[in-house]
Amino acid sequence: MRSLLMKFILLIILLLPISSFSQDISGVWVGNMYNDTTRENIHYELAINQSDSKVDGYSHTTFMINGVKNIGVKEVKIRIKNDQFYIVDEKFVYNNYTEPPAKGVKMFSDLILSENDSAEVLSGSWKTNATRLYRPLTGTLYLQKKKQVKPEETIIVAKLIQLGLSDKLSFLSANVASNNISNNTAARGKNSNSVSTTVVTQEMNKQQEGKTKEEKPNEEVARAQQMQKAKDDSIKAEQIKARKAKDELARLEQIKVQKEKDDSIKSEQIKAQKAKDELARLEQVKVRKAKDDSIKAEQIKVQKEKDELARLEQIKMQKEKDDSRKAEQIKTEKDKEQIAKAEQMKVQSLIPKAAADIEKRKIETIRTVEISQDSLVFSLYDNGTVDGDTVSVLMNGKVIWPRVGLLERAINKTIYLTPEMGDTISIVLYAENLGSIPPNTGLLVIREASRIYEIRFSGDLNKNSGIILIRKKKE
Repeated sequence: MRSLLMKFILLIILLLPISSFSQDISGVWVGNMYNDTTRENIHYELAINQSDSKVDGYSHTTFMINGVKNIGVKEVKIRIKNDQFYIVDEKFVYNNYTEPPAKGVKMFSDLILSENDSAEVLSGSWKTNATRLYRPLTGTLYLQKKKQVKPEETIIVAKLIQLGLSDKLSFLSANVASNNISNNTAARGKNSNSVSTTVVTQEMNKQQEGKTKEEKPNEEVARAQQMQKAKDDSIKAEQIKARKAKDELARLEQIKVQKEKDDSIKSEQIKAQKAKDELARLEQVKVRKAKDDSIKAEQIKVQKEKDELARLEQIKMQKEKDDSRKAEQIKTEKDKEQIAKAEQMKVQSLIPKAAADIEKRKIETIRTVEISQDSLVFSLYDNGTVDGDTVSVLMNGKVIWPRVGLLERAINKTIYLTPEMGDTISIVLYAENLGSIPPNTGLLVIREASRIYEIRFSGDLNKNSGIILIRKKKE
């Protein structure tokens, strides 16, 4: 029960305003800065000046790079809002970095003030801003202002004394600041680069040794009384703080119960109102949707009728256009056919009839060929010197290939055989002239599928060569 009470008291203490710890946060805060990226702790000190509404100070960091101690001292600006402390780095006042510090990078800290048995504590998180060259870093800070540690014994104060900035520290006693300034001036005259806390301590010891023996006992008594008074005040303050915390805990518990009750009633009312509003909204949406659906259906119907009318009109126009074009094409084709027919008749009237004297000539059968296909390819060549021989080919007495002038290259024609032609088919090669070298001679090549028949023929004005094609009977 005691442990639970202490936890509640600690919670209340954390919730109390900062003024419950101390209105004045001036002094030196010492601790560590943890880097989330490197997972390292860096020694960090913060010297804070507070006067009226203005709060500022200096920060001091120490870290090692390749065995070399890197020290950086910066001015800081501090803003306090509610129980939060917002600390922003400003410019460097000193650094001995082995590499130049990153330009444009600042550190922003968000801290909360608390207190333990031996010290006040500033703790929280920090981050840096992102730049074009550097991504942001994050981490945590934990700083203490210990009651038993004198400011002049800290690293940051020693460094600020060395830099001649001790007069900027309002929390230093006048004697310490004056001695520090004197020591710093003397050190600069001797071209010294450091003033440590040892110098400060030695100076204070010298002052103490200068006092008379009669003053020392009185001071010891006074110091003992002051320590006892500080101890009594501390005990009394702790008792008052514990009582206030207990009272505050009871008050907060009562407020919590009342707030939960009020929140429950308010929640039910809000829930009921939301349900009512939602019902009204849904009804309104339903009516509006029905109206919109009706209007939309009517619009769709009208649009469909309009589209269908336009489509039918377009079809009608296209049909009329196609019919007109087709009629024009038919007329043009008929005109072309008539012209071609008339031209052909005119040409044929000028060309002597093929195989005109077939009845007057003898037919000499020179070859009989057995065939099994209904499609044959005839190829005619001149059988010697091309001398202008011309032949006509007759099948069963009808001219199928008139007036063919024989050349070195083949002249081809596909012959189709029908059942009406019978099983024995007569092929006659009729000599239309004797050429320049009589008689009329040539070569007929018959191709049936993969079989080839070469037949040389000869004829004159009294005799024709004949070939008999016999259909092979299918088994």
